[in-house]
Amino acid sequence: MPVFEEFPYTNFHELNLDWIIQEIKKLKEPGNIEELEQHRIFSHFRYYVDGVSGNDNNDGSSAAPFKTLDKALSLSSVYSQLRINLVTSGIYTCTMGDVMDNMTIQISALAPNVTLMFTGDNVNDFAFYGGYLRLDGKDSSNKMTVICQPKDGVSYGSISAVNSLFRFENCIIPYNQISGNGANIQLETCDFKSLYLHDGNGHIVSGHILNTDPAVRPLHVLNTKIALTGTWSVEEPTAATSVSFMLARYSDLNIQSVLLPAGMTNKYLYGIEGVGCYVNITAARQASIAANAASGNKLDANPDMNNVFNPF
Repeated sequence: MPVFEEFPYTNFHELNLDWIIQEIKKLKEPGNIEELEQHRIFSHFRYYVDGVSGNDNNDGSSAAPFKTLDKALSLSSVYSQLRINLVTSGIYTCTMGDVMDNMTIQISALAPNVTLMFTGDNVNDFAFYGGYLRLDGKDSSNKMTVICQPKDGVSYGSISAVNSLFRFENCIIPYNQISGNGANIQLETCDFKSLYLHDGNGHIVSGHILNTDPAVRPLHVLNTKIALTGTWSVEEPTAATSVSFMLARYSDLNIQSVLLPAGMTNKYLYGIEGVGCYVNITAARQASIAANAASGNKLDANPDMNNVFNPF
């Protein structure tokens, strides 16, 4: 009989602790199908996927990899810890985004020129709920491209974290906005179009902005704690714009890196527009902001914006 269908009480009022301890010990060495499935819920899985020579009838080991990403995902359960290695170059499509919620998943590219393509949960969006998703490119010179494929064939939506944690390293997200709701988003050495994060946390290290749309802010944060560190570069918009590089509202900002690369003030007229923010910032960086206030920098040029600074 499955463990959770038994009644763990000696009588109506008294919990049978001896029975509970005995059944927990049994779970360490599952001996039947039902207990094996309960044990499997909390297990760790490691699979290899080879889109060129793999076979979904294999066992997913390094010697006998699967062919598709969906096959590896289909063998996991809620609350599983799943690590998937993509061993050859090519496009790997995920059509099973709905089974990834509440899981700990790491997908790593072991080869260059790897593209990871999600199909949208809705029209153009991929949303991940209540878990941890880590995507790793091979290295900073061989980044993995991550795309949520538009179902309408026209527009691109969001790759979204909802009450969960995203960590992307050595990735390129060329079309989709990365968005977070109550999430922790960490981007390291990534090229991305835009990030929108509210009621969460973020840490972005050494970013490159692939933003050629003059109407889109690369960074937009609301009621969020976010740190910008490392070295940044920005692909200039195709037309002059007064849109800020970053719009921050009622957020905790930790700014240790450059606000904008040299030469960007012609198109991004100011770096950061902040309202009601607490800003940890180097003294030299704050002086640079003040010196460029005449160019439209709005982080501290307007006293009505109620920002508080903590230079260090």
